[in-house]
Amino acid sequence: MANEMSFRKNRLVQSLSRGLLVVMAATVGLVAGTGCQSTSIGTVERITVEGIITVRGNVPFTEIVLETAGHNYYVLEVSEDQRAELMTPAKAVIDGRVFLGEWNGSPFAHLEVLSWRFIRE
Repeated sequence: MANEMSFRKNRLVQSLSRGLLVVMAATVGLVAGTGCQSTSIGTVERITVEGIITVRGNVPFTEIVLETAGHNYYVLEVSEDQRAELMTPAKAVIDGRVFLGEWNGSPFAHLEVLSWRFIRE
């Protein structure tokens, strides 16, 4: 049991690292692409991702998280109306803006949800 927990923890850390690298690479690309333009460094283009929405963490530190098929994780920033309509776990396609935030004291990819479409299987 301890080995399985250790394996899952290591896999989660690896997945989070991959997700963070993707966000960092996107940020570097945006900074390099903007050069001396007047566009804010914090401006990020919209992205569309598909995955499973779950609630992660321990009360009172729970977050709504999207896990993609590639094992990338995003903490979802949702409105109260969106939160009210959400039932987890749920498969969804989400349109939003990625930004680097914090979760449990560590840098973590966040996704501001602009819209979502639930997929029924």
